[in-house]
Amino acid sequence: MGHVGYTQIAGWIAPLARGRIRRATLGSLIRMAARAYARLELPRHKGLIERLIRDLPELWQRTGTRECRGLWHGYRLRLEMSDYYQRLDFYLRRYHDGPLQMLLWRVLRPGDTFVDGGANTGLVSMFAAWRVGPRGRVLAFEPNQTPRAQLEWHVRKNGLGQVRVLPVGLSDQECVLEFREPDPWNLGAGTFASIPRRYEKFAIRSCMARVVRGDDTPELAQSPGLAVVKLDVEGFEIRA
Repeated sequence: MGHVGYTQIAGWIAPLARGRIRRATLGSLIRMAARAYARLELPRHKGLIERLIRDLPELWQRTGTRECRGLWHGYRLRLEMSDYYQRLDFYLRRYHDGPLQMLLWRVLRPGDTFVDGGANTGLVSMFAAWRVGPRGRVLAFEPNQTPRAQLEWHVRKNGLGQVRVLPVGLSDQECVLEFREPDPWNLGAGTFASIPRRYEKFAIRSCMARVVRGDDTPELAQSPGLAVVKLDVEGFEIRA
């Protein structure tokens, strides 16, 4: 790319999207080009996709549910394009946090146990399932019904018998807490903790959900191998 980065490219595209070319045609071309660029993992591909999704949300939010195959493990991914991070994951064909997956690649072995606290739609759980294999175990804790339905679909459609989905959150004691969702375009923002100030402009949806102590779950006690724990629970990590 020489001295031209994704910032310049996105800057060139934005004026076109505002009316110089038919919006539908341009939207299709941008999505096709972005997907091809990301699949090849060309320089700065993640930053380019993030910039396009952030600056031109109207091109992405009305495209419904889409499926693709995972870049590394080949599992089927079913993602909702109205969700910011699921759009990003769709075009990358993997969970957007690459360093986390590289870490799991290094530490997980066949037969290990992986605890996914805040499993969301299951992309990290799927990666872990691939690494621990059929002799291992993945315990996916997800109290939010909406992303949990996607998680269960991923487990079922990919035949991941080593993954156990638990419809509860993790905490320091078993009880029922208020679970709040502050961002309608990011399912991963749901939390049992206080809502960050950056979400003040959004209407907060809430429900009651059960939390448990991870150490008390029989699934963990019965699991084989080394236990590796990942927590991504939006500010509730200390209690989890």
